Amino acid sequence: MKVNLENKITGHLTSFLAVLFFSLNIPATTYIFDGWLDASAYTFIRTSGGFLICWLISLGIKNQKLDWAKDWLTILLGGILGLALFFFLYGYGIGETSPIDAAIILTLSPIIVLVLSAFIFKEKITPLKAVGILLALSGALLIILLQGKRGKETEMLGNILVFVAAFIYSIYLIFTRDVSRKYNPVNLLRWMFLSAFLVSLPVGLPDLLHSNLVRNYQITPLLVTLYIAIFPSALAYVLIPVSLKSLSSTIVSMYIYLIPIIATIASVILGQAVLRWDEPVAIILVIAGVYLANLKKKTPAG
Repeated sequence: MKVNLENKITGHLTSFLAVLFFSLNIPATTYIFDGWLDASAYTFIRTSGGFLICWLISLGIKNQKLDWAKDWLTILLGGILGLALFFFLYGYGIGETSPIDAAIILTLSPIIVLVLSAFIFKEKITPLKAVGILLALSGALLIILLQGKRGKETEMLGNILVFVAAFIYSIYLIFTRDVSRKYNPVNLLRWMFLSAFLVSLPVGLPDLLHSNLVRNYQITPLLVTLYIAIFPSALAYVLIPVSLKSLSSTIVSMYIYLIPIIATIASVILGQAVLRWDEPVAIILVIAGVYLANLKKKTPAG
């Protein structure tokens, strides 16, 4: 009984840390895009950080042989779409909009996975799930459309890019579902990060070398960049499978509700954003929608 309790505590702790790393990455990305890095250099930082950390961790665990004949294309495209392209759109979008808006929109990923699964795997959408989907989407639309009415075209573009990033990540979760269940997550991630790293290298490395981060060396931007490269880019991805060993996927997925809350608090404290009336409303709508849509769902599609 004691071992089970310790495992559950470990599961909750790793889930919270993963979400904390993801949440704080939003204000960190907002900061680093303020004149220090562009989208391609940012993508290179994240893919290289994930690549190095996952390969280092894999040295200390038993390597699992991959069935390259069957799974090479899934692993290759998983790295390119779910990591490199996602990081690029994610960073570009956050750099153009409010970190609070970005956090709210990113929380839609479970809803997008649910809708895509209904089309791809013919999973039934119950009335309760339909209500949840409508609530969550209404929260996102509230954020996106009000930016247009305020005349902030740049922020509206940023919100759309973040939504596209969430959509791409959801496709990645569905596309890699079978191989994710088949292999050890660290062994799988190291190859996905390798493909993402190689894709981002030709453009990302030159842009990094010519960025203000390198040319105008300062300690704070460097520390923020190291955080981005290590914690949300690698460790968070590794912690989630660890938490799934002792907690149900439903419980682990519920921690995503904390992302807009933590990111909002951090962004306001750091002076990166001022809380508008529509943002708390959107947070409530999105969280309520995601909760209702997954209320009777025992395992996530991704």
